[in-house]
Amino acid sequence: MKADSINHWDIVAEKYSAANHQGKNFHARIYLAAVKELLGDVAGKHVLDAGCGDGFFSSELARKGAIVTAIDNSYMMLNIAKRKHFHSNLQYHKMDLTGKLTFENEFFDIVVANMLMMDIPDIESFIFEAARVLKKPGYFIFSITHPLFLFK
Repeated sequence: MKADSINHWDIVAEKYSAANHQGKNFHARIYLAAVKELLGDVAGKHVLDAGCGDGFFSSELARKGAIVTAIDNSYMMLNIAKRKHFHSNLQYHKMDLTGKLTFENEFFDIVVANMLMMDIPDIESFIFEAARVLKKPGYFIFSITHPLFLFK
């Protein structure tokens, strides 16, 4: 990922996590309900939470019985995630989301990318890697910011 994107998330990590309020900010209320409905029962499923941020959604998935691997490229976000959201079914890893992911082919039942792809410069590489690590059949569920929210 580009250094400026990573630096941005390292700089705003604490403020973002405080504003996130356990997924109750305005956009989380919209996309999390839809993502949860699409996911269905995750018990026993291997889930990759790509761009896990502060770990809120990763820990929710783990509490519902998923075996979660949460990745992000921001040290600060991962530190917050490890501090705030831990579970025995949850592991955090620092990883470049535009490079080769260090997982076996067809390992995950589900790949989730909530509010990630508009922040990475090489979406094509990420989607290729997400498809590579996803079982066939599997689910790739993502959410992105509606263009209306990009203009202030």
